[in-house]
Amino acid sequence: MAGTRFNVVDARLARPRLPQVLERSRLLDQIRAGLLEFPLTLITAGAGYGKTTLMASAAELYPDSTLWYSLGEEDADLTRFLQHIAAAFQRRNRRHGRGLSALLREGAVDARSATAAAGALLNDFERIREPLILAIDDLHLVSDSTEINQFLESLVENNRSLVHLMLATRTEPPLPLGRLRARRMIFELGSADLAFTSDEMRSLLEEVHHRPVSESDLEFLTRFTEGWVTPIQLALQAGRTLAPQDLPRAMERAMASGATLHDYLAVEILDRQSPEWRRWILESSPFEEIEPDLLRSVLGESDPEGRLRELLRRGLIQAFESDSGIVYRYHTLLRDLFMRRFRAELPEADRQKLHTSAAAWFRRRGDLVAAARQLAFLEDRTALAEFLRAEALTLLDSGQYQALAHWLEQLPPGLLDEDPWLRLRRGDARHYLGDWPGAELDYERAQALFQRQGDTSGEAWTILGLARLWNLRGQSRRAVEEGEAALDKLTDSGDRSSEELEVRLLKVVSGAHYYLGQYADAIRRLDRLEELARGHAERQAVVWNNRAVVHASQGNYPA
Repeated sequence: MAGTRFNVVDARLARPRLPQVLERSRLLDQIRAGLLEFPLTLITAGAGYGKTTLMASAAELYPDSTLWYSLGEEDADLTRFLQHIAAAFQRRNRRHGRGLSALLREGAVDARSATAAAGALLNDFERIREPLILAIDDLHLVSDSTEINQFLESLVENNRSLVHLMLATRTEPPLPLGRLRARRMIFELGSADLAFTSDEMRSLLEEVHHRPVSESDLEFLTRFTEGWVTPIQLALQAGRTLAPQDLPRAMERAMASGATLHDYLAVEILDRQSPEWRRWILESSPFEEIEPDLLRSVLGESDPEGRLRELLRRGLIQAFESDSGIVYRYHTLLRDLFMRRFRAELPEADRQKLHTSAAAWFRRRGDLVAAARQLAFLEDRTALAEFLRAEALTLLDSGQYQALAHWLEQLPPGLLDEDPWLRLRRGDARHYLGDWPGAELDYERAQALFQRQGDTSGEAWTILGLARLWNLRGQSRRAVEEGEAALDKLTDSGDRSSEELEVRLLKVVSGAHYYLGQYADAIRRLDRLEELARGHAERQAVVWNNRAVVHASQGNYPA
């Protein structure tokens, strides 16, 4: 209400006292340079990135020239906001801020006169003959105030004085940032700038917290926190009784529900969202990379681009360039929190529907790894098993051995015991990962199950896996015997759907003949492979290469 007077809260104008902190000379040097070149410094980063600490550290460089205002939610009233700014100036020098104070005494400050208030303060600025810094912290707490936004927009766009504005906020403020950047009127630091480097993290641990850290633990903390400092501090508090080498365990303990870090992130970030935004954030958290088409298809979002822009403004998501364009993702720790709350707050039926729909979307796109990750979230592993049964060979061909082995290990043991195809593919994964004894056991178990079912094709697949192992172990004669028998059975069956299997068997058997010095038999099998390779450039390349090797081994070098 116009003319309303508020008591100035002294604590709001007191610069925070810094505990023992790591001096971040890298950033302070940039701020020093920015003070000389730009009228506005904007520090934008999420909760816990050290915005207040950095701005207070910068203020300590100029203790007699810095005015401080820490905002609270109650400061969203324009009159209250301006009264504190006027008080900050007049407490330093009674002649400063007279114009704004006079305007406030007249009771003329309302939504229509926000620009006039900015003009009054700018006139006050012009009468100041020494460099000053007005540092305003937690600007996001008043960002919903149209009047304050109008005031700040007019102030920052027209400031040509010796007074430098320094703003810290969790969300991108509704200021004309594009114009300010184009006119070189703003110096900015964001989350990526405030994130601790590996060297800064080492210094924080060893110099401030007196915790020696190994290279492996430092790499883990850097990757897990992405340089976000408050999670590191809270994890150190949670792990005070742990040995220095247990820092990763302290980090994981701090993220458990009810622990310090989990609760901090929940209160400072998630609990500040509206119910509608909270649910939307939780529903999008299962996606490692977020694209507008994914949100449109899976979540039914009508304006995914608008949603993502707002998340960027709020500092809750990060944007990256990729081959397919811009993709978005949550910070690792935020996604961990969101996923925990997603599992705790959403009904199982809703979660199952979302994961299943997302898996189908990724599968249509050909991203089988992302599809499998979605199905692995389901408590019922049936859908994951069906997916792996159908797509395991493609995953193997694309080199996803470790991922496939991991997903197969998540299946119930009884399912693996009963399903020879899943046993077979786990054998393949183990083979490529170098676990030959484990692979052999899986192949033999799958072979017995296929034989019991009378599945000739399935049994031939197990012979293929075993023959590869036999060749690697120098048992090529057995590979020839078993492989040739399997090829004969495939020929006798007349099953043309087994062409891919026959091609793979021919490669392995021709190789076994070659290792045994049976060059004519190797060429014979390569001739059959060439028949199946017509129209397949990759298969033809294998035939030509292997035939050249066989001929060269006999001293023949065809042109």
